[in-house]
Order: sequence, then structure tokens, then C-alpha cells
Amino acid sequence: AGATGGIDGMSAVDIQAIEDAVALQTQEAERYLDEQAKGLRGKGLTVEAETCQGSAAEEIIRHARDKDIDMIAISNHGRSGLGRLVFGSVCDKVMREVGIPVLVVKPPKAD
Repeated sequence: AGATGGIDGMSAVDIQAIEDAVALQTQEAERYLDEQAKGLRGKGLTVEAETCQGSAAEEIIRHARDKDIDMIAISNHGRSGLGRLVFGSVCDKVMREVGIPVLVVKPPKAD
């Protein structure tokens, strides 16, 4: 038997595993964004990178409003059909709700 006393039947071990997974994903996201920002800075652009937790579209919209952003550039991963219906589209939601220009960039096809 595992540890008890967690939230909604989750043990302390389960909660710790989730917290560890979130921390790892956050570190990976920060590394990725740092790499992307470095490349863009090398091209003379001013770039800020920030990681957030929550719904991607809602966090992008919130951040743009909080920071008085003029424009958003976003990659569209090209999900379609059932995947788009089930998971929705971050890009679509941002474009509909943010109220500022959104530049949508289609990622290059993998070789």
C-alpha cells in the first residue's frame, strides 16, 4: 500500500511524481525557448522568453494583455480532423480572442 492523505485519492508519491514531471517539462521548455531566443537575437531581434503553466491559448492571451504586446507570432502545428476537434487549436483560439495581430507560421516539413 502507498502513502495516503493526498488530494482526491492521490498519494503523496503520486503528487510528487506529477510535480517532478511538471518541473522537468518546464526545464525542457525553458531550454528550448532559450535556444530559439538566442538564434533570433543573433539576427538582431529583441526577444523575451517566458514559460507559464496552464492552458496554452489562455496563457498566451493573458501574457499578451498583461505585457501590452503589439503582435504575436505563433507556429501552427497543423493538427486537423479529429485531433483538432478533440484538442482544439491553440492558434485558432489565440487569433479569435487576443484582439491584436497574430502572425501564423507553418513549421517546415521534417525531412
